[in-house]
Amino acid sequence: MVDQYSINSIYFKKIRNIFHQGLVHPWPYRIVRMALAALFIYGGVTKLFDFIGTWASSGWGRRV
Repeated sequence: MVDQYSINSIYFKKIRNIFHQGLVHPWPYRIVRMALAALFIYGGVTKLFDFIGTWASSGWGRRV
C-alpha cells in the first residue's frame, strides 16, 4: 500500500517520467547544461569585474 505522500506515488512517478523523457534526448540535456554554464560564467565574470572596480577605486596599487 502506497500513501499519497510516498515518493512512489503516482504524482511523483508522472513528474519523474516527464523529466526522464525530457533529459533522455541529448538536446534538452545540452541546453540545460549550456544554460547553467552560461549562468556560472556570467556570475564569475561579474564578480571579477566588481572586484577590479572596487580594488581600483579604493586606492590599492597607487603609488604615493
